[in-house]
Amino acid sequence: MTWHRGFAWAAVLLTAAAVLGTAWFVVLSPTPAHVLALTAAMVLGGVPAVAGLAVSRRLGHSLLGALVVLPGLLAAVVLCASLAPQDVSPPGDAYLVAAGQGDWVLVYLVLAVPLLFFPEGRPATRGARWLLALIMLDAATFMVTAATAPGPFLPPDEHSPHVLGTMPGWLADLLSAVTLPGLLVGLGAIVLHLVRLHRTGDEPADVADQGGMKRERHNRAGDERAATVATRSARQGRSGPAGAFAGAAIQHRQSVLVRHRTLVPEHAR
Repeated sequence: MTWHRGFAWAAVLLTAAAVLGTAWFVVLSPTPAHVLALTAAMVLGGVPAVAGLAVSRRLGHSLLGALVVLPGLLAAVVLCASLAPQDVSPPGDAYLVAAGQGDWVLVYLVLAVPLLFFPEGRPATRGARWLLALIMLDAATFMVTAATAPGPFLPPDEHSPHVLGTMPGWLADLLSAVTLPGLLVGLGAIVLHLVRLHRTGDEPADVADQGGMKRERHNRAGDERAATVATRSARQGRSGPAGAFAGAAIQHRQSVLVRHRTLVPEHAR
């Protein structure tokens, strides 16, 4: 089992634990609202879990399977937490409240990020990899800003202390003004990326391998030029072993030069 597939199974097991926790709260208080929450947890958590395992089985060396499971895991955890008794505070509750500020951005991540991994199970282009890194950085910065901005937290956590500290107000305003629109810009960039892949061909690998196709054409052209030079040398009177040796030497030299020019870009990347 690859570690990518292991992540997918770990997400599925956590989803199952959240659904079982929801079921336990329903047993403690079997109200119609709680039964409805359990049904929603089973559907919203189970469907992505099954789909994620199927993707992980097909693409064992890709994180796409785990990413498909994450929306269901998040939904199951939220539903389970909504049924938990409100009069009991878990250990480290103040830290959980602070770290959970702005956690709605996780919904954005689990829905937007998998789009960059379709359909090959990995970001198809260098631009997609940069976009993934920028979206993750923007979301993390937004959550840190929400947790450390001065002033009370949003209800119902307005009385919770700032156990993670606070940043200057001007800095919090600046980061909020950059990161919040950045989420929308990132979503628009993902849409443009998918449209571009669709227009360039059904297979994103065609886009990613354009450089390889060009190198292959250059390689063939170089071999043809080398063969032409060797033929001309033979026609100009270099017959016999000497002419064959000269033609082979020219062809070898041309092939080495062509391969050198084609390999350099690969190492540069």
